[in-house]
Amino acid sequence: MKYCEKCNTITDENVQICPKCGKGKLRNGEPAENFPTVIVKASGFEKDRICAALDDEGIPHSEKIAKKQFSSDAVTGSNLAEYEIMVPYGAYSKAFELLVGINAIKVESEDFKNSEKLSEKAPKIEDFDGEDYYSTKNRIVRIVSVILFLIIVGGVVLGVDAVMALIKGWF
Repeated sequence: MKYCEKCNTITDENVQICPKCGKGKLRNGEPAENFPTVIVKASGFEKDRICAALDDEGIPHSEKIAKKQFSSDAVTGSNLAEYEIMVPYGAYSKAFELLVGINAIKVESEDFKNSEKLSEKAPKIEDFDGEDYYSTKNRIVRIVSVILFLIIVGGVVLGVDAVMALIKGWF
């Protein structure tokens, strides 16, 4: 494993230049336990969600603005800047597993690819009777349900209108 002391990024051993900052000052070996390591970049609600998950697990972390977006702050009134969320190297593996678990970090593995292939071969959704989901019976039930819904909404609107006319008549 290699790490960049300038931008706090961990990289693979076969990398010679830091993929993030482009500097060639990568160090071999593992960094110190308290070395701040960038685990993910996030902004807005996603940043808040990640920080809350790390807080809940008791994992120390810090945020550093990676890219400030002034125009969005002025228009929306909220901070949409992109942040680098850093954790100490000693807590990196625990934080990584947590962020994969809450789907903040996407990991593609062979097991994941195989599960996608299995879900593509999943059987069609069927009724309790074993009929095809898009059978004529189901279409008729849906059409009748929509018509009844529209009748109920129309009745409620007419009823409220009649009550309002009665109340206006009193004044």
